[in-house]
Amino acid sequence: MLDRKKIVRNRNYYRSRLKIILGYLDCTDKTILDLGCGEMLLKQELEANSIRSYTGVDSLCFNNESSFFCEDLFDFALHCRGNYNYIFCLGVIDHLQLSDKNRLIELYKRKFNELMIISQMNLQNLFLQFFIRNEYVEFHNSIIQKIFLLKIPKTSFVFDLSRYKYLRAYCATEIIYLLRQNDQSH
Repeated sequence: MLDRKKIVRNRNYYRSRLKIILGYLDCTDKTILDLGCGEMLLKQELEANSIRSYTGVDSLCFNNESSFFCEDLFDFALHCRGNYNYIFCLGVIDHLQLSDKNRLIELYKRKFNELMIISQMNLQNLFLQFFIRNEYVEFHNSIIQKIFLLKIPKTSFVFDLSRYKYLRAYCATEIIYLLRQNDQSH
């Protein structure tokens, strides 16, 4: 049975998170590809920004809008001909094995011309180190900026720790990487 309170709390968390991330970007007149878009909350947040276009892709059929594709992200990459200003990949790669993480990034790294925005769990977080056994993708020389976020469990609260140099590495639960066109993963 779906827990309505949990769904609303998660939506509020994702909206808060998106507002922080979008505060670092200028999306005016940009073409956007949203991988793992879910309910297309990013599109809702972007509508006030006068973007040029939005395309959402998710393997679960959350929507039937013309800008939504219900398709596996790997399959979509094979026939996706567009070149987007920004590709968002938020909350996706943490669910994949390392080889699939690298493969997904490899498939999309030539499909954007400005930024790829990718989230990963912060495995340096003191709490997550004990509970999460996951490998992370290393983004070598392509990082423009990192946004360090702290999500408070069981709430919709999220905080930007980016300016707190000594707290962010060990307290942030998630890192948002802003990547430029380059060799991104190894």
